[in-house]
Amino acid sequence: MRNKVTLSFRIFRKNQLKQRVMLDQIIQFAKEQMSNDVKSNHGLDDTQNNEVFSVAQSSIFESLKGQISNGNISDIMDLFNGKSDTDVNSNAVAGGVQQNVIQGLMDKFGFDGDKAGGIANSIVPSIIKRFADPETGNAADPADLVKKIGMDSDSGVADIIAKFTGDGGIGNLVKGMFDGK
Repeated sequence: MRNKVTLSFRIFRKNQLKQRVMLDQIIQFAKEQMSNDVKSNHGLDDTQNNEVFSVAQSSIFESLKGQISNGNISDIMDLFNGKSDTDVNSNAVAGGVQQNVIQGLMDKFGFDGDKAGGIANSIVPSIIKRFADPETGNAADPADLVKKIGMDSDSGVADIIAKFTGDGGIGNLVKGMFDGK
């Protein structure tokens, strides 16, 4: 039984790591570029500094997954394809990501809102800009976007995309209701 649980956990971790390839690259780039500034500007020790970027990564991933699950595909597509403002104060997707990172930092470290907000403000705008950069962005369609973000069919998001885009499920049901008239 223990071997089966261990194997299941390994498969889960492998899928989890596989899902975050592009996001890993962006976070790693941000960490390399900003780690020393974040550490010194916000009084973090080495462990906190490393974990801040891990919290940011998981918070960003969960925020995007949640927004996709709620049907906010077109706004994420626009952001990813560089067609919308990347400012966290004027873009709902970027602002949602920012708030999720702030909450993640508060939960993980017990930081107050000001400190967590300052740290998030130091790293999230750069990550969002990198996310929207033509070098890393540019998705042909929602399915391509989900793949590039690192969410595969195992994440459950592909089924949600299909429902909203008419590639099956509710989308085809609604389409069928109007095609017959």
